[in-house]
Amino acid sequence: MRSAIPLIDQTIIEFTSVAPLGIEFNISLFANKSNMDSSKKLISVEFEIFGLVQDVFFRKYTKKTAKRLGLVGWVINAESGTVQGLVEGPEDKVAEIKNWLENEGSPESRVDKAVFTNEKEIDKLSFESFTVNDYD
Repeated sequence: MRSAIPLIDQTIIEFTSVAPLGIEFNISLFANKSNMDSSKKLISVEFEIFGLVQDVFFRKYTKKTAKRLGLVGWVINAESGTVQGLVEGPEDKVAEIKNWLENEGSPESRVDKAVFTNEKEIDKLSFESFTVNDYD
């Protein structure tokens, strides 16, 4: 007996194969589009980080941290000298990166202030990955 449970934000890949003795069998693979637990509340939040945050690999480390946490969004150096961005993902992981942005940052950075705005619950992710963008 075969049963399937529909899963949110997943791709199903199905194919048929023939074994050496001519036995045919079907294979279904379920591939997550992200490593997020779909049962968790998704959050989106914009951020702006003030201090010594440009030319110290802040964006690179932000992307690395976001990827490790399974978050999506973007980060950019602003002309004003700050770093701005948007992050989306499970509420607990968004809280982790907010803490990292405010209290840790890249090894050579100095965060004077972190401002988080437009925090809201979302139904689905708007991005497929976390990207580092050029100047605003």
